[in-house]
Parts: sequence; C-alpha cells; structure tokens
Amino acid sequence: MTLKILNRSLWHYIILLIPIIFTALFTISLLFNGILLLVGAELSIMTILYVDLILVPIATLVILNFLWKRFINVTPSASFAHEWNEGPWLHYKNDPMHSIVINWFTREKTKTEILFGPSKNEMNEIKGELCKIHHVYIDKLEPNTKYFYKILNFPDSNTYSFMTAPLADSPFNLVLVGDTQNGGGFGTENWGYKYLVEGILQNDFNLFMNMGDASDQGNDIKSWHQYFKTSKPITVSHPMHIAVGNHDTGTNYLHDDSIKKYPDEGANFDYFLDYAYERPYDENQITPFKSRYFSFDYSNCRFLFIDTQNSKMAEPNNQQWNWIKQKLLSCPENNWKIAFMHRTPIERRKDENDNWQYEKTRFGKYILPLLDEYGVDLVICGHAHYYQNIERISPITKKKTTYIISGGGGNEMRKNKPVSKSEVNLDGFKYFENSTHYLYIEIDDNSLKIRALYPDNSLLHEDYILKT
Repeated sequence: MTLKILNRSLWHYIILLIPIIFTALFTISLLFNGILLLVGAELSIMTILYVDLILVPIATLVILNFLWKRFINVTPSASFAHEWNEGPWLHYKNDPMHSIVINWFTREKTKTEILFGPSKNEMNEIKGELCKIHHVYIDKLEPNTKYFYKILNFPDSNTYSFMTAPLADSPFNLVLVGDTQNGGGFGTENWGYKYLVEGILQNDFNLFMNMGDASDQGNDIKSWHQYFKTSKPITVSHPMHIAVGNHDTGTNYLHDDSIKKYPDEGANFDYFLDYAYERPYDENQITPFKSRYFSFDYSNCRFLFIDTQNSKMAEPNNQQWNWIKQKLLSCPENNWKIAFMHRTPIERRKDENDNWQYEKTRFGKYILPLLDEYGVDLVICGHAHYYQNIERISPITKKKTTYIISGGGGNEMRKNKPVSKSEVNLDGFKYFENSTHYLYIEIDDNSLKIRALYPDNSLLHEDYILKT
C-alpha cells in the first residue's frame, strides 16, 4: 500500500513570471526613453529613474495581479478562507479495484494524517503535508475488499469504511442524481435532494454519480458546502463522480453579490474533486478554461465522463473527441459502454407545425455520430430538470442506445403528471415526467435494469437494456 499527497501549488509560476514581466517592462521603458531622447526631448536622470525604478515595478505587480486572478489562480490558494471543516468524500483516480482517494478540507492548515487499514483494529497511520485541502491517494489495495479509515486532526472523528471495486464481470449497483443545485433560488428548506438522500441510503449500491450542477453557484464555496454536507452520509463510503455542469464552473446568475470574491471558471470544482482528467499538457498549466473529462473501468463497464461545457470540444479531432474515440475503440468487446454528460446531445422539440421531433444539439452534432459508430449502450445526462427516456437506433450500426435525461435531483420538491407516448408520438420515445427523482441501476453481464425512483423509493419509471 502506498500513499501520495496530491499537491496543487502554483507558486513556481509567480517566481517565473515576476522577472519576465519586470524585464519586459524595463526594456520597453528604456526603448521609450531612448526614442524620446532621439527626438530631442529633455529628460532628467530623476525622470528616467522614476519611470524605470518606480512605475515599472508597480506595473509589474498590476499585471501579475491580473494574470493571477484570470489565468493562474485556477484553484484557490493555500491561504483561501474556509468557513467550514468539510468531508470526507471518496472518489477514484485510477484503478477502482486497487486504489482510492480520500478527500476533506479544513478551516485552518492542519497536518494530513489518517488511520487506514483492512479492519478497525489493523489501521496504520499515514502522514502528509500541512494544508487545508487534503487529497490522499492510496493504492496497492485488494479488489472487493472492505477498508477502514479515520481522519486525525479533524472534528469528525468517526471511523468510516468503503469497498474496493469487485473483480471483472461481477454484478453491481449504482445510484445517480442530476442537478442537485442546493435548491437554487428556493433555498434548502424545500430542497428535493435532501429527501432523495434519505431514499438513496435505503438501497444497496457501490457507486454514486452526479450528472452535473451539483452546486448551484460553482464559484461560491457556500454552495459546495451545502452539497457536501447533504451528500456526506453517501460519500463517506461510496465513491462520488460528477460530470461537470455549467453551474459547477460558475454562473452569471448570482443570488449573493458577496460570492463574487470567490474564484470562478471551475476553480472550486477542481479544488474539491481531484479526478484523473485527460487534459492536454498546456491545460494543466495556467488556463482557467480547463477541460474536465475522464473515465474509469468498473467490473464489466467502461464509464466516460464527458465535458459538455464548450461545443467546440465535440468537434472532430478535438482533444476530447479523439479521447472519446480512443476510449470506445479500446473498450473490451463484452463490456458495457456508458457515457455520462451534463448537456444532452439530442433534444425533443416541436417544429413550426407543432409536431414533436428529435433535434441534435450543438454538442450532439459531432458527438452523436461518434456514439453511434462505436456502440455506446447508455447515455445519461442532466441539465434539464426532468426525467426523460428515449431509445435511438444508430444509423451506422443499427444498434439501439438508450438516452436518459435525469435532472430531477434538486430545486424544489415536485411531482407532476407524466407525458404519455400518445401525446408525443415519436419513434423511440418511452417516458417523460417533471418530478424529483434519482436513478438506481443494477448492472450484470447481460442486462442493465434502470429504475427512476421518487424520494420515497416508489417507482417513477423502469427500463431494461439487454446485451446484444
């Protein structure tokens, strides 16, 4: 068993940029002074010194401050102010059978220390660095094995446990929600997600997924606090993976002007969730517009978490497009291929004659042919706050793919009348209902059983996918 503390420091960029900016400005200043002297301007030594030794350093700091806020500080710094102690929560970074990442954060800098082992009586102490955000990666674990952990120097002194992934081709269950969003503008009193968590905990499951917009304001740490606090009974023992949504990376619709002081462009998402992103090298450096797509294999499934934040990321031969193609091509033949994404690639709309039709979204224009060609079995999205289930036949392979929108995980509690097939009259349309719900999916070698459930665990809709 080995440990890796995941460090996110970017101070080396400051050290690199200060002399570069200063030298550039100083050179420009000297050239400018030289031009003035050539044209006959009278400049005193004091004027030149004033410009070069006072204004240039000030300009350097101004430019550095702009670059830090806009490009470098894509994750909150070590001095970032926390109002809460949060966690723990789990996720995978590499092989789910043999590794885990344990995460938490603290109001003040504390030493990263946990007890970890195969039983409560056989836990060894693991130590790391002094920090506020703690990502502890542990590998060389045994598959299908229960492990225990306890965080030291932390208000929550409970001992928790989790199971590593089962061996290949073992049946398992997963729970999925979408658009939990902290109640949005409704607050948390009538927040549907609180009631969903109560229902979810009555089930036996291995994995917990969120189809994005987990938080209502991604650039507000208070919004993430509500999500983590409410999710904690699940995430202390079930690895959580989120398909990034538009609210997770910041939004222009702010309920509270004071939250503008917090980082934007997905800084908090990256801060809390240290997934194994498949990024171009330069995106790991200073750009705030990072792509957030990743995948992992679990038992007989290949899960792809696709970033739908920018439609250009779906264009052929784009980095993510190539990555999706490679992941689908390399997937073992008998494995299920399941794609998670926030925005749907295909929508149900009415045309000018008030007739229902399917329409590719800007993102789906390029992604759908890829999913069609390489035989994805199931696509689950969020973004729209309802449940919808349609079946689409690939024009390339003639294989059927189920597309589900599951965005009923938050906002206010609601339960509305479903839309029937006769009302829609579209090939492949199965069900639509605008109600608070979550998905419970049972997976084995030959079938996927998908149930959409209300908070009280009564059935909203049920579907089956058989291996062909």
